[in-house]
Amino acid sequence: MTSASAATLNGINSQWSQLREFAYANKTLFEIGFIVVYAGEQATLILLTEFFPEYSTLTISLFALVVLTTFSFHKLLMESRIRLLEKHVQVIEDDLSRISQTAFADLDHDRVRMSEQKFLDSKN
Repeated sequence: MTSASAATLNGINSQWSQLREFAYANKTLFEIGFIVVYAGEQATLILLTEFFPEYSTLTISLFALVVLTTFSFHKLLMESRIRLLEKHVQVIEDDLSRISQTAFADLDHDRVRMSEQKFLDSKN
């Protein structure tokens, strides 16, 4: 039983990672997609309350539930995308730090050689 649940969770994790990578690479597409979904939900609310006014309380309640669920999923996906972006920024910052440390070490080494050369020149 544990291996089946572990396999299921690994599959979900894999799917979520792929979705996060796709959302990271296609932010504009996802934003437009969510705008279209929100607009569709609002259009559905308008049509349902117009054609079935006797169910307007239920329709509005369900609309609120659907919009909040859509918003929560949108937020979750975008936060996940941001975490991925932060990881990429951290890698870049680490690389920059490593490069600058190497450059400063080379610069210090060159300064020491120049000082030694000046000392030797002053002796001659």
